[in-house]
Amino acid sequence: MTNFFQTYAARSLFERFIYIEPDPSCSCLAQIQGHGPSKRAIIQGGFRIDLTLNAQRSTLALMRNMRLLARRRGCIYAEMRCFDDYSPFHDALIQAGWTYSPHYDVLIYPDREVPETKMRQINAAQQQGQTWREANSENDVTDFYKCLNLLYRTKVHRPLPPLSFFIRAWRNGITLLVVEQSQPQPHIIGGVLMPIFDSKAYEWYICGQVMSTWAMISYCRNNHIPVIDMMGAGEPGVPYGVRDFKLQMGGELKEWGRYITIIHPLIYRLGKWWINRHR
Repeated sequence: MTNFFQTYAARSLFERFIYIEPDPSCSCLAQIQGHGPSKRAIIQGGFRIDLTLNAQRSTLALMRNMRLLARRRGCIYAEMRCFDDYSPFHDALIQAGWTYSPHYDVLIYPDREVPETKMRQINAAQQQGQTWREANSENDVTDFYKCLNLLYRTKVHRPLPPLSFFIRAWRNGITLLVVEQSQPQPHIIGGVLMPIFDSKAYEWYICGQVMSTWAMISYCRNNHIPVIDMMGAGEPGVPYGVRDFKLQMGGELKEWGRYITIIHPLIYRLGKWWINRHR
């Protein structure tokens, strides 16, 4: 049981991380993000584990060690964002000092039909001169990054890795699809960074919405990749437009949740208060 974000390929992209492999049956990779009161360890996807061995005992030891190392590295909290069903390890995670919180994920199966309303939008975009293709130069990566950076500065309001991260990912073979507008002259207006691992594609960074999502679906159809993980869709009971869009594209909702361990509770609470106040 594993995912792209627990592989060596992912580890090679991160400049700051925690990696634990106590024995061949399990390992966990956490990316360290932020600084000072916002410093945290993020485990994308969930840990790697061999289900044929003593998975509960391995989980307990693994996640206790992850919490300990996150504390030593000065993290305020650590969070595991599940891209699969980790409920069989729930008791071991709780015992290791982690708390569960509900959170959605969305899967798209490329061979299924895209709903008619979205296909009309895709057809309209194509008639207006929009097409998609794989990035084939660093200039493509740079142009994609400009679009993504604008989105993050004006709407997402979250930190974005530097351009060098995306160039390194592309050079390391991670798929980057770009959406191109043909008029008045060809230029990139969106795209998606899409790692592929073990017959699954991941929507890691995206801008351009309909045509970028269509690019993923089309690419996966053409390359016989059976599932796209859309990587997060908000909390149950909390309105979230991104989740609505993913479902409108034919997505299937999963509640695999997240596990969090708070290492410095007071700083964590102050940080949440500051974020909520400045939204």
